[in-house]
Amino acid sequence: MRSLRALAMLMAALSTAVASTAVAAECENPGALGVSRTLMVDPTALPLIGTMSYRDTLPLDDHEVVLTFDDGPLPRYTEQILNILAAECVKATYFMVGRMAAAYPEWVRKVAAAGHTIGTHSQNHPLTLHRMALPKAQQEIDEGFASVQAALGDDYKVAPFFRYPGLLHQADSEAYLAQRGIMAWSADFPGDDWKRRVNAKEVTRRSLSRLEAKGRGVLLLHDIHQKTVTALPTLLAELKARGYKIVHVVPAAPKSVPAGDELVAGATPAAIADPAQAAALGAVLAPAAVTKNATTELTLGVHPTEQSKVIAVVPDKPAAEVSQTPARPKATTGARNKGHARRASATHGRPAAHGHAAAKKAVHRPAGHVRHQAQSSFFQQSTGASPKHARPCTACRPRVNKAHPTGARSS
Repeated sequence: MRSLRALAMLMAALSTAVASTAVAAECENPGALGVSRTLMVDPTALPLIGTMSYRDTLPLDDHEVVLTFDDGPLPRYTEQILNILAAECVKATYFMVGRMAAAYPEWVRKVAAAGHTIGTHSQNHPLTLHRMALPKAQQEIDEGFASVQAALGDDYKVAPFFRYPGLLHQADSEAYLAQRGIMAWSADFPGDDWKRRVNAKEVTRRSLSRLEAKGRGVLLLHDIHQKTVTALPTLLAELKARGYKIVHVVPAAPKSVPAGDELVAGATPAAIADPAQAAALGAVLAPAAVTKNATTELTLGVHPTEQSKVIAVVPDKPAAEVSQTPARPKATTGARNKGHARRASATHGRPAAHGHAAAKKAVHRPAGHVRHQAQSSFFQQSTGASPKHARPCTACRPRVNKAHPTGARSS
């Protein structure tokens, strides 16, 4: 198994073209951190990257870092982050939310004009994408690409890069992305700038400590928070002082595209920093047809939570022959007392656990188990009817209990 995995990684590395020392414009700061090299990746060779969610990550050398920013654009903070990156001649990868791009299209174009790579982060940033039925997930993905491309206009093309909101991924939609040549990005470590009780100094400390532990990787930040703006200059200065190098990631053109299966992000995606190489945007495909296997009665493209309903079908028996289990007769008071007595004796005199207590007692967590904490969503937990008038809701509770890992795995 290890040899097969090593061979797969070798093939991915061989299919990844690397262009060294590529910067969109001359850097006016001789002491800037800069970009050490530009990495061109083939989404078909590396469809899933980021060890926070997947086994593989980008083929980076020791002390190489990729900066990524999610959830924008939000002008008040996106502008400041762009200025900080420009002062250090650093390029990053942005994962933009479709409706934020539609609200602030001029800032989408400003990010592209500065030479950064632009991917997408869904249309509405739902923290339920991992539980959605495939057609609805496809709609979120496709509309996100369409909105960001519409904001970019004809001069720039969106990269075939996608990051799941909250990193909550799903196998069915991952297969959909791979089918269309779109690369699903997770990250290797977060800066935790989305957590309400983490200040800018702690964002810098956590980012650096986790990077030091791994030696290289993809850093997850956001361009919608003031703490990120405050932390970024110190973070970049520390990266330079500790000998880390910034890598700018751009998509390579796929070798071939199946007939009639154009990519959502364009049949020949090109680096955002080079409009001259931009390719025409491919038409957004309709949701894939649901197919059915008559032998197993498993419906492909259906979320696993819906699979049980399909598996329960018994095609060999007519509906009339399928017997239904009769309802249990209501127990008498004497029978109930005897049942309680038997359960009490089975638990050595202790009353048996019921409901949530029984479920909690049955959970056995392995050593090193990491609890997950939900990411506070600017989009689902905001006040106001639109992104332009919305502001983060500080009193809202997270709606999902699993997102970015905390504790041992994040460090």
